[in-house]
Amino acid sequence: MMEEQLKWLSQLRRLFLLSLIYDIAFIDPFTIIKKPNPITGMFGLLIGSIAYLIASYVKSNELLMISYSIIIGSMIWIFISSYRRRPIYVFDIENSRRIVEEKGIELKEPLDIEHAKAIVEYALYESQKAETPEEMKKYLDIAYETWLKVLKNKGISFPYVLSKIKSRN
Repeated sequence: MMEEQLKWLSQLRRLFLLSLIYDIAFIDPFTIIKKPNPITGMFGLLIGSIAYLIASYVKSNELLMISYSIIIGSMIWIFISSYRRRPIYVFDIENSRRIVEEKGIELKEPLDIEHAKAIVEYALYESQKAETPEEMKKYLDIAYETWLKVLKNKGISFPYVLSKIKSRN
C-alpha cells in the first residue's frame, strides 16, 4: 500500500473507534432510570457478544451462561427504554453546527455536556468530509480531546488512549 493510503486507514480506524464509543461520555448514570437510554443496552450487547466469543473460545459453560444473561438483559433494556419512543442513533448535525458556531470549537467548560457533544459530532462530521489525512487528523484530534475532557471530568480515564494521543502529537 502507498503511504497516503496507510495514513487514511489509520485515521479511518480512529474515526470508527470514536464513532462507536463516543456516547459513553454523555450517558448520565443518575438519569438512567428516569430517562432510559437504549445506547446502554447496545453497549451491553457489545459486552455480551465479546463475552460469548471468549466463552466459545475457551469452552467455558459458566461464561457462556453469563454472556447469554448479559445479551438477554441488554435486549430487554433496549425494548423497555425504546417503548413509545424511537431510539435516536444519529447526529443532529444542524443543531451541533449551530452550537459550535455560537460557543466555539474549543470546550471551555467540561460540565457543558451539550456543547461537548456538539463539538464531537461536528468534528466527526467534518472529518468525514476531509480532503487529506492531515485535515482528518486535525478534526479527530479535536473530537478525541473533547471526549477525553468530558470523561476525565466524570472520573473515567483511559491511560492507554491518552498515551496514544499524546504520542501522535
